[in-house]
Amino acid sequence: MRPSMLQFGALFVALAFPLLSSATPASQGRAAGSSASDPCSKTSLMAASQAQMTACSAAGVSKSDEALNAAYQRLLAQLPDGQSRKDLRKAEKAWLGFRDAACAFEGDSVEGGSLQPMIVSQCISALTRERTHGLQTELSLFVQ
Repeated sequence: MRPSMLQFGALFVALAFPLLSSATPASQGRAAGSSASDPCSKTSLMAASQAQMTACSAAGVSKSDEALNAAYQRLLAQLPDGQSRKDLRKAEKAWLGFRDAACAFEGDSVEGGSLQPMIVSQCISALTRERTHGLQTELSLFVQ
């Protein structure tokens, strides 16, 4: 069953608002007032094209993947050789499959539309940030 236009509009607002209200990789660390030159700043995205918003969402995926990989490597380094490392690798591989499938499903609600890549990217970023937090929590049990 395809969503109605009202549902589609609500979905767009729900998914686009986090993109517009949070700092993105290119806008972090910049001084106030420099957003005019930053295509991913909140101000710039308010008047951005769908292609620009999608590109900024893709940049968010890269940033969240970098943080995930760093947390994963730090945790892996703290684990003793053996079963724990094997279990972490197996869990991470399974989690990546889950993330990608869940986000593909989320994007299916607007399949073929220009929003689909942005929705998928935002989903990937959100789930990746959650996973990174989980790995950091696990790491805190080893590093004290």
